Amino acid sequence: MRQAQMMLVQVDVVSCNAAITACGKAEEWPRAIHLLSRMGSSDTWDADVISYSAAASACEKAAEWTQALQLLRDARSHGLMDRMTLSAVISACEKAAKWQHALHLFSSIDDDSVDADVVMYSATVSACEKSSAWQQALRLLLEAENGQQQDKEQHTENSTSSKYSKHQKATNAFTYSAAVSACGKASEWQQSLQLLERASARSLASVVTLSAALTACEKASEWEQALRLLGTAERLKECNVITYNAAISAFEKAAKWKEAVDLLEQMRNKEFQPTLTSFNAVCSACEKSGKWQAAIWILHELDDSKLRADLITFNAAIGACGSARSWQMAHLLLSRTSVLEIQPDVLSFKGVFTALSPGERHNQKTQLFLGLLSDMEAAALVGTKR
Repeated sequence: MRQAQMMLVQVDVVSCNAAITACGKAEEWPRAIHLLSRMGSSDTWDADVISYSAAASACEKAAEWTQALQLLRDARSHGLMDRMTLSAVISACEKAAKWQHALHLFSSIDDDSVDADVVMYSATVSACEKSSAWQQALRLLLEAENGQQQDKEQHTENSTSSKYSKHQKATNAFTYSAAVSACGKASEWQQSLQLLERASARSLASVVTLSAALTACEKASEWEQALRLLGTAERLKECNVITYNAAISAFEKAAKWKEAVDLLEQMRNKEFQPTLTSFNAVCSACEKSGKWQAAIWILHELDDSKLRADLITFNAAIGACGSARSWQMAHLLLSRTSVLEIQPDVLSFKGVFTALSPGERHNQKTQLFLGLLSDMEAAALVGTKR
């Protein structure tokens, strides 16, 4: 009889845990928390380690980091904290970009007698990346590498750092990608390239890592480095639309319009479908170089690709015409925005004004100038007073 009662209790705990897990998968975290609280108030069965880890996972999926932290505190007070629960709570903080909380939780691993794993490292590094805390991300990655090296050298259960279990894998391609991206966001492109080399040496460089390094070079206008990385990605067959777009954007920031156009064509030749971002970056490169004919060509190519130009596209093309003082074409493009139901902004009108500014003033230009001012007033882009 006693054995049957214990089996019934076990079934109840297992059933509740399964229900909490199901709520998590359905993104019903409040119900998961409610079920866990009912287990805690039951006289028949108590929550176990799995109960808390399942509830924490439900909160993690919804980025409910405050609820996840409360669950962690409850699990610790009941002696039911494990690696799965801690990983889920750190991931919840990562999704909410709460890097300080994620870092604090990670530093408590020793106190909880839990071995750090790749999920914890990756989530904490990613949390730092989302907040551009590149120094913290870099420190964590180097710490993981050093711990792994110590573990391999000692081949003993008593590692010098309790954060590492024997032969514990603490880094993967995602960890490196997040660290590379964190450095890139902080304009530390040299650090990004060094991390990429370290990842490659460990066979952990992926298309995501390469794209993150390319983006770092793009943000710093290091187009030569971006081009070199693109060549590496092509040799490794790790190219995708994101890598090409990052390289094109690097050319755009450096006003290398010919290179940007060539790369767009290269994309097509390799059967990668350019996106609106691709075309906009090339058009912007043409604008910065004052190559209005090339910008118009990009607009035609965009139409042929069945993509719809947006305000960014038109502003770049109008800006290119403005730089080249091609005021008729600039005005024509501005008029076309209305046909396509695109609401022009101040930059749109500025491009036309730039084209009108120099040179001889004649009636047609003067009338257009005044008409544009009236249009801007009507669109509430300028005040009524002049």
